[in-house]
Amino acid sequence: MRRRLLKKRLRNLTILVGRYYLDHYGISNSAKVIRALLGYAGEGLNVDELSRSYLSITMANLVVNDLVHAVTASLNDYVRYREFRVTYDEEAWGPVDVARTISVYPSGLYASLTYLPTNRSPEYVLLREMAVRSLKLINKVRNNVVGIKPKLGEIGDKFNEPMAGELESRINALGDAIKRLRGLINRLPKPNIRYSGDELLSEVRKLLPYSPPWFIRAYNAYLLSIHLLKPILIAQRRLRISRRNLVLLGWRLYEIFVYTLLLSIFIENGYRIVSGNPRRILLIKGTEEILVLFNSALDNSIISEVNGNTGIAERIRGRPDAAVSSNERVIVVECKFSSNPTYITAGRFKAMAYMHEYNANLGIVAFPDLAVGMAYDEEDKATEGLWGMMVKGGGIARISLRNGGVLYMVRVDPAEKDEPGENWEISKLRLTKVLKHVLNLQ
Repeated sequence: MRRRLLKKRLRNLTILVGRYYLDHYGISNSAKVIRALLGYAGEGLNVDELSRSYLSITMANLVVNDLVHAVTASLNDYVRYREFRVTYDEEAWGPVDVARTISVYPSGLYASLTYLPTNRSPEYVLLREMAVRSLKLINKVRNNVVGIKPKLGEIGDKFNEPMAGELESRINALGDAIKRLRGLINRLPKPNIRYSGDELLSEVRKLLPYSPPWFIRAYNAYLLSIHLLKPILIAQRRLRISRRNLVLLGWRLYEIFVYTLLLSIFIENGYRIVSGNPRRILLIKGTEEILVLFNSALDNSIISEVNGNTGIAERIRGRPDAAVSSNERVIVVECKFSSNPTYITAGRFKAMAYMHEYNANLGIVAFPDLAVGMAYDEEDKATEGLWGMMVKGGGIARISLRNGGVLYMVRVDPAEKDEPGENWEISKLRLTKVLKHVLNLQ
């Protein structure tokens, strides 16, 4: 039963917010994708078709952009790669080769020995091979995605229409980048031999310890392109072993789910986004400003220094999964994608620690449900009691603190009902009710 419920939650999370995974975790190049996603998922689930298309095109853009930067940098780097050879010119560019000069001197030329820029170093040949093979794989990804028609009826136009528009935009951007890369590839030397896939990787890896940054960047892009035609999976955890796929982590998606719900609440209440990146978004409504943060420290931490060092103090500040700051009102959110009472208890105390550090008016612990009968100690039993109150109280339990702050335990379950869109609305309604404690919302 629990296993089936987890699969349902994972599936619904990918449908609702899977497309935001790369953006919200600041994954902006191939190397970061490899570090963050590559692993073994065990019995992971396949990401839904539309989200997979969106993520594949996003990663394909990263691959091509990395290769464009790598090839451009390599072409600008020719001056560093020189070979010693004879040149014939009206003036000498180095020591004169007398024997060769005798035969050309009547024409007014000198034969001299000098160093000239060259692209004959093995890095350039291997760079071309990686770029050409990556381009073939990227074209397959693009063709596969172009043929997919978004299934707007699956969870409602509200979720799919914006995604379909964004997907079309990213496909067009990829097409432009591919054209640019093709032109750059033609300026690189062709290999004299043909490499198998394993041979190419072997030759590239031999040079990696001594290679310039552009060569390493191209290698990461090529490595990512190899995985783009494989399934993208979602799982609770990822193992670093030889059998590898691109894997989304359920708990990370859950954090994005809660964060996106918060943003949608403010937007539906008349706020508009004016600046920021996916992890730090500023919204305004009239003269009121609201800052919504994702996995980021707020500016009003009570931590000032560590043994006189302010730099260390900044690094040890708490980073709530989500936070809201508006006119001296602060909200911190801790997300727990688990039914384990011990884990949820830890989240309760962690949220209160954030509230203390940032002098927050409101704290929220979001979790899908709780498995009764698994309590480890008295604190876990108390958390089970809170869950019982939540079941009777519409999925919310309020804890009032003596300093005036309030901590809410809120059920945010992507699989509470069958339809993903219905779960979105239920969770949004609960969070709106809680946010009204400190904010003026409809």
